[in-house]
Amino acid sequence: MRSKATGRRLLRHRTDSAVHPSVHHVAAPKPIRILVADAQEIVRVGMRAQLDGESDLLVVGESGTAADTLSEARRVSPDLVLMEARLPDGSGSEVCRLLLHAYPAIRIFMVTMSHSPVTFRAAAEAGVHGYVLKDILRSELLRAIRAVAGGASYLQFEMADQALCGLSVGVKDAQEPRLRFLSPQQHRVIRLVAEGKTNKEIAVELSLSDKTVKNYLANMFTKLQITRRTQAVSLYLQHCGSDVSSDALPSLRYKKAC
Repeated sequence: MRSKATGRRLLRHRTDSAVHPSVHHVAAPKPIRILVADAQEIVRVGMRAQLDGESDLLVVGESGTAADTLSEARRVSPDLVLMEARLPDGSGSEVCRLLLHAYPAIRIFMVTMSHSPVTFRAAAEAGVHGYVLKDILRSELLRAIRAVAGGASYLQFEMADQALCGLSVGVKDAQEPRLRFLSPQQHRVIRLVAEGKTNKEIAVELSLSDKTVKNYLANMFTKLQITRRTQAVSLYLQHCGSDVSSDALPSLRYKKAC
């Protein structure tokens, strides 16, 4: 038989546990690890200064050439590479392809001085997730970085508009052969993707379910031999751009990847 003292000790222990339950600390989210790649040191320093004050953004490395970008990415394992489209020893588009081949989960964001529609299309075809000009506002750049790191695509609509305007009038006569394999409904879907519509918006416009739209996109990507939404946009703008209203292009911002 237990003594009354022992019983009181057990009761006191249970009461204390109930009054002071264990405190579970929630770990703070990990910051987005960023590699800055630009040939000009002053730009890299300036970009780091723009990002250093943000608690959820962490610059983990810098590089000034294509070769250094590849080796630095291997060394620091960034979540996102903030890169100029032109590097001394290679194009940003080629670096993008190599990085995505080696690290499929990495996010590539080009911040560039180049207004060239050709450079923009090359970047989109390489699979870049974001593309903006260096005159972008800091607040917008920060939002765009977070959006791209979170899985969205961000194409500055001015560049998409220029790419569209730069297409030749007779481009339809030399249509990309892969597009001919698409069904009429898939053509409707890719046109809406090129206009920046989300899967949900496409579903509403075509009276389809979200799941059906996702299936259409998956089948389209297989036929077109691409893997990213930005590649679909670039391909369609390049070969069927006259079907897309330039008024729709601003909606290319912040579109979630399918």
